Amino acid sequence: MREVMDESEYAEVLAAMGNAPPGKKPRVPNRASVIDGSFMSFVFIFVFTVIVIVSYYAFQNLYYAVLKKFPTVQHTEL
Repeated sequence: MREVMDESEYAEVLAAMGNAPPGKKPRVPNRASVIDGSFMSFVFIFVFTVIVIVSYYAFQNLYYAVLKKFPTVQHTEL
């Protein structure tokens, strides 16, 4: 989606493009955003935690299903 810029922002971008050496990308001024680094870190940690908890739950259920399918027999040989 294209972002609409006002005239001053457009002038800044054009000035940055004019000052850039050939073959290099010009630096465009940063804009404030709601999604910053700390928010992305929180989202990553939250999603990672959910994945770990769900994986633990799945393997625990798998373990109990295998134990139920193949019950251990008491060995009385000794």
